[in-house]
Amino acid sequence: MTTQQPESLQLADALERRLPHDAYELRVQTEAAAELRRLSDVERALEMQGKALRRLSEHNAKLERINAQLLEALEALLWYVGQLEMIVYSADDTGEHEEVTKARAAIAAAKGEA
Repeated sequence: MTTQQPESLQLADALERRLPHDAYELRVQTEAAAELRRLSDVERALEMQGKALRRLSEHNAKLERINAQLLEALEALLWYVGQLEMIVYSADDTGEHEEVTKARAAIAAAKGEA
């Protein structure tokens, strides 16, 4: 299986194979070929970074979906705990259980309200 070179590298090779007419032309050809190779390297690096960014974006979307599910479950559980508290504690109990306070703070943070 052969992989075709990018056009910039093909042009760089062509410039280096061409016989120059004078020292100035040789210098220009050499510099142009080097710049084409440098730009090709930059392009490859950007392509790799783009792929990595896409993978991170996909992972982030997955974590956001999971976070939404966890938030929904925590809100439902907190409602259920509230129902149980009305049964278990007497009417003159005041305040909120520490774990309930933590759960409410976590919900607020997940919603961007904290």
